[in-house]
Parts: sequence; structure tokens; C-alpha cells
Amino acid sequence: GGYATNGGGIANYGTLNIQGGRITGNQATGNGGGINAATGSKTTIENATVMKNDAKNGGGINIEVGAEPVNMINTMVKSNTSLYDGGGIQDLGGVVLDGCVITSNNAYGTGGGIYVNYNGVSVKGANIIKKNMGSNVYLRNDQKIIVVGTMDAKSEIGVSGDNANRTVTSG
Repeated sequence: GGYATNGGGIANYGTLNIQGGRITGNQATGNGGGINAATGSKTTIENATVMKNDAKNGGGINIEVGAEPVNMINTMVKSNTSLYDGGGIQDLGGVVLDGCVITSNNAYGTGGGIYVNYNGVSVKGANIIKKNMGSNVYLRNDQKIIVVGTMDAKSEIGVSGDNANRTVTSG
């Protein structure tokens, strides 16, 4: 696996399109053990697995403030670990999930599955976000889960937060 300050596996500063494959066994001393989507970047992850990565924040994926929302389609984020927030994903720039599974991640802080602190999280289709340590989806302040189109009845999403309204709204 890779090792870096931010983006142990991949540090994206431009445009990144991942089609299949595995990002696994990477480590970041800062943010984004598997992938770091930096400010100004555009990232799409489709039919991929982000697994067994470690970081201070965003064990699997870190999305920085000012990054375009990361589009994730039919992707699994599993068994990643963060010392603080966002075991699977730390979302500071926005993320759109479509048919994704986020499970078995661990945050020693909050947001074992996803830590959301800016721009909310949008969901389409069937998404499973469960069995994460340190909560499944942690909504910081007034962040929301926004349903784009129709959310599939097979979706399972556990939500917690501080001062969050914990609302799922239709977008």
C-alpha cells in the first residue's frame, strides 16, 4: 500500500475517474488513507472497492472543503479506520452516493461510516450504510441527507449528529 501525508493511495488535485479496481492497504498521516479529493478537484468512483485504509481523518476517502462533490456509483467502502472522524468517508465538500455500500468502518471520533460537515450527502437508488463503529452517518451542525429522485426501499441508512436536524429531505 501507499503512504503519504494526504491521500495515502491517491491524492487527487485535478480530475480523477476511477472505473473498477481496489484501493486497499494505504495510510495517510493526515487525511484520506485511500483517496484524498483536494480543494478544486473533481472525483468519480464507479464499481470500485475502497478497503482497509487508515488515516487521521477520512480513513477510506477524504473530501476537502472546496472539492466538487465526489460522485460514487456502485462502490463499496469497507473496513477503513480513522483516528478521529470519518472512518469510511470524511465529507467536507459533498458526496453523491448511488448504489453504494458503506460498512464495517471505524472512527475513534465520530462518523464511522460518513462524517458530514459541509454540503450534505446526497443519495440515489439503494445505499446501505450500516455496521460502522462510531456511528453510521454523523451530521455535523445543520447538515442533511438529500434524496435525489427516488430512494430505493432497500436502502438502510443510520443517522446521528450534534445539533443536526437529522432530516432526510427530497432534492
